[in-house]
Amino acid sequence: MNSKTRKLLQRVMIAGLILGTVIALYFLFLRDYISIEYIKVHRDRLHALVDIHYIQSVLLYIGTYILITALVLPGAITLSLLGGFLFGIWPGILYLVIGATVGACVTFVFVRYVFGDYVQKRFGARLAPFNESVQQHGGLFLFVIRLMPIVPFWLANLLAPLTVISFSTFLVTTFFGIIPGGIVYLYAGKSLGSIDSVRDLMTAKIMLPFGLLIVVSAVLYVFSRYLSKRFMSQRSR
Repeated sequence: MNSKTRKLLQRVMIAGLILGTVIALYFLFLRDYISIEYIKVHRDRLHALVDIHYIQSVLLYIGTYILITALVLPGAITLSLLGGFLFGIWPGILYLVIGATVGACVTFVFVRYVFGDYVQKRFGARLAPFNESVQQHGGLFLFVIRLMPIVPFWLANLLAPLTVISFSTFLVTTFFGIIPGGIVYLYAGKSLGSIDSVRDLMTAKIMLPFGLLIVVSAVLYVFSRYLSKRFMSQRSR
């Protein structure tokens, strides 16, 4: 076993120990509070707590969102809906975007530190065409998949740091790319206290904005790729 592999294993073991501890604490003490059932039962109490302790409630919401996003834990959708239920759409989108972006950046830094350098050094030659494509269109591609709710947010957070995309590009595209989808979730969350499950939110009034997001994102991506190819062909002449 060479030194590089040994260092990688040490990083993985330390990271696994920390993650395992935090995830265990989440499932033991936090999971039951991030559920539709809990919100339905305690909705009046939750609103009262937010009214009395607004700043603390905002900080707790953002901190919980950071934790769930950074550790790829379940509950992000329910937490997004909860933001609309407790804070409304416009204050809620600010808190949601801050929490989700900071959490995603934590994941990015962690994955790149543990695995990113190893992947690029180990498979750099094979990844060269892919890295070139990422350098040319990576920011646009990441922005588009942030807009499209059919691409899991957590998956992009895990895969992006394995590429050569820069941290600043990841930060900016994440911050702005999740705003439209976040607004849709917050809008749906306004009725969170009167439903029995997340499935009850899948009405035409809610799904139509999601569908429009997907269509607009796809058109934006195809059109930008077309302009990029035209620009590159003109430069090569």
